[in-house]
Amino acid sequence: MKVLVTGASGFIGCNVVHGLAGLADIYVTSVSQENPLPAACHVVAGERWPAVDAVIHLAANNDTQCSDEEAMFAANVYQPIKMFQALADKGCRQFIWSSSTAVYGNSPPPYHEDKTPLSPVTPYSRSKAAFEEYTHGIFTNKYPQAKITTLRLCNVYGPGEGHKGNRMSMVGQMIRQAMRGGTVKLFAPGNQMRDWVWVADVVRVVQTCLLQRKVGVFNVGTGQAMTFNGIYWNIMYELGMNDLPEYVPNPFAETYQTHTCCDITKLKSSIVDWHLCDVPSGIRQYIQHLKEKL
Repeated sequence: MKVLVTGASGFIGCNVVHGLAGLADIYVTSVSQENPLPAACHVVAGERWPAVDAVIHLAANNDTQCSDEEAMFAANVYQPIKMFQALADKGCRQFIWSSSTAVYGNSPPPYHEDKTPLSPVTPYSRSKAAFEEYTHGIFTNKYPQAKITTLRLCNVYGPGEGHKGNRMSMVGQMIRQAMRGGTVKLFAPGNQMRDWVWVADVVRVVQTCLLQRKVGVFNVGTGQAMTFNGIYWNIMYELGMNDLPEYVPNPFAETYQTHTCCDITKLKSSIVDWHLCDVPSGIRQYIQHLKEKL
């Protein structure tokens, strides 16, 4: 099987590529200053798209606070449209790509793929919703043999995100701040809730969708939300610390999702037949990983 992975050197991409090693002949698009990739990968230059059996599209402008709607749509809608069409014209029939639970916006949780209305409130979330509409509408009408798998990812965290700076998961940022001995800052009052998903679980979902040719729209999370305060005190426990956080105003309050949580019934009935990593276990593994790198 020949598989193209876009955004392969990014956080989720590098984990997916290493997870597919030995299972497929892998073609990649990547940014060299991010994460190293296996030497066996074939790097795609420019838009010289190869003839592949499947694409796993993970590249995106994922700056959720970016206000430049034109740039966001160029990266997350118009460029992928050109790529999907070019790949389909060359015979690709399986398209797996990462959307986001940000598309639910202000709709109340828990989010259900087939019931919860999309209510995107930022350029990032609107771009993801627009590409969903394209892939499951215009694209499948033009290419009826194409199999589309849209993964609405919750807040992903884990190894491989160190290069992302302020776009890193809040879990990753909090752990690193605490390990450096600095004061961890939280948006006040700290009771905002997120559905967090361990990156290795995302990789397994992608692998299953690829190998079993799963089709449809799937929430990818744990189905459980934890507060920022809860994350913080789990980190403190694992590090043997009891420092208090510093609470700061949220400058993004108008567009900030204060409570995200997914209904993952569809994911578990169609794809997942294994235990998903809970947040305390993920934090423990993440801290161990970072300690081993020191």
